[in-house]
Amino acid sequence: MRPHFRLRRSNLPLPHLRAAASSLIPPTPVLARHRIIRSAHLLAGLRPAHRHPVITGSCCVCPPVRAMASLTLCPTDSLLKLITDSFPSLSVSTTVSESAQISSIRLPSADIVSGTNTITTYLAPQLFPNITYSDVESAEIGQWLTVSALNQDVPTQHYLETLNKHLQTRTTILGDKPSVADVAVYVRLTEHVRKWSGEVRTGGKSGGWRYIVRWLDYVQNAPEIFGIRVPDGEKVKVDVDGVKTVLKSEEPAKEKKEKEGAKEKEKKGGKVEEVKEEAKKVVEQVKKVAEAAGAAAPQEGGKKEKAKKEKAPKAPAPKKEGKNPLSPSLIDLRVGRILKCVPHPNADSLYMSTIVCGDTPDSPYINQPYPDPSSPELPPTRTVLSGLRGKVPIEEMQNRLVVLVCNLKPANMRGIKSSAMVLAASPRSEDPHGGDGKIELVEPPVDAEPGERVFFEGYGEGKPEAQLSPKQKIFEAVQPGWTTSEAGEVLFDGGVVFTGAEGEVNDKKLNKGVGKLVTEKGGVCKVRTLVGAMVR
Repeated sequence: MRPHFRLRRSNLPLPHLRAAASSLIPPTPVLARHRIIRSAHLLAGLRPAHRHPVITGSCCVCPPVRAMASLTLCPTDSLLKLITDSFPSLSVSTTVSESAQISSIRLPSADIVSGTNTITTYLAPQLFPNITYSDVESAEIGQWLTVSALNQDVPTQHYLETLNKHLQTRTTILGDKPSVADVAVYVRLTEHVRKWSGEVRTGGKSGGWRYIVRWLDYVQNAPEIFGIRVPDGEKVKVDVDGVKTVLKSEEPAKEKKEKEGAKEKEKKGGKVEEVKEEAKKVVEQVKKVAEAAGAAAPQEGGKKEKAKKEKAPKAPAPKKEGKNPLSPSLIDLRVGRILKCVPHPNADSLYMSTIVCGDTPDSPYINQPYPDPSSPELPPTRTVLSGLRGKVPIEEMQNRLVVLVCNLKPANMRGIKSSAMVLAASPRSEDPHGGDGKIELVEPPVDAEPGERVFFEGYGEGKPEAQLSPKQKIFEAVQPGWTTSEAGEVLFDGGVVFTGAEGEVNDKKLNKGVGKLVTEKGGVCKVRTLVGAMVR
């Protein structure tokens, strides 16, 4: 039994106090010994330079302890709650804040990061430490985290169809590897599956959402694979035999084709004789007509006159439309609103933004599924990647208006497709996509609306191309004329493009001078401080 003791303030030298404190009890764990030595510091009247458990250096006989991240949970964050409950050994201290609107984490570097998906991605290496993911797999994980969050409140039909088809031939979201994507989709879909009737789960001609249900049952009952430990009372009850039933519509394609071919042959076999008889009758009729025509010919003077065929008037050939003359109006510039912006999961220099820019539901550029269930009034959105990370603070990329180039060909950037480009300005001597040069976003007027067209004065005539052809290099030909004035206004100088040294088109008729970048309402788009900048 350990003796009770009390250390009083003393004038003894600190080394003596350390020895006295350490000798009062038997050998103890590191944490207990640290508290004893700290007591010795206090008794000697010294202010400790640190507090346990965060230690930045060695103290006395105590070994250094690594700084720990601090997680503040939002009470409604069911995903992070399940993760922290299932993985108690995470190197993170957790507290629940009733006033928190969103979960956040303070990293050992003292940086604060917020957002469930971002924090989940940060914790992922601790959840699956023995599994490595390729860049493509990591990007797929990030996409499922985003899509599952958008469908957390009200899953759309398209989302469920996509997920069900995706899981038809897969054991996990990635195929056979467990990941945080499985955990996130499971948590965000569980309550909806719980409410589904048997008909919705496995019934109907298509078999319902049986593959989702089968996968969900696997995730909640395989803690050795996915790591999460769901209490039995919180698991979704699943009829395992029901989701294992093979549907008739799922017959292998080869067998199905063979059966259809056999049926077709049977149908054709009974009609062969009928077709032959009809063919004979037609041949006989043709012979009779030919004989009658031969007998009548000599009676008409012995000469056969060839009937002149009247030529049908030729339809006028369609006029070939020439290429539209080069103009900034060929570029689809629009106002966009960034709903949210997060770091790209696989690229240190990229942001990944979700942006509303006035697309229609049938646009090939939009994200699927849409809209955000938490804001059903919002129109479709695009995913846009920008090389602004480290140059523009992420706080300035949230819920703000920007100008977008909307008809560039979508491009894959580190596993994620970007469907537009955010316009920004930089000094002409700097590379806008690299270096430490200053970057400023092009800002539309405050009263601009997402989807509103943006164009240069004097060059607003004409319709933007549906998609700019990379071979024609229209954007590359026009962009050198984009700059900024002393007032920060974004301008297009036609003299540079059409008659200047930088331009490839020497046509004075196309040059209509300098025009400001304006919205349909007449507001001017600007940058904050840069003058004579390069805009792209």
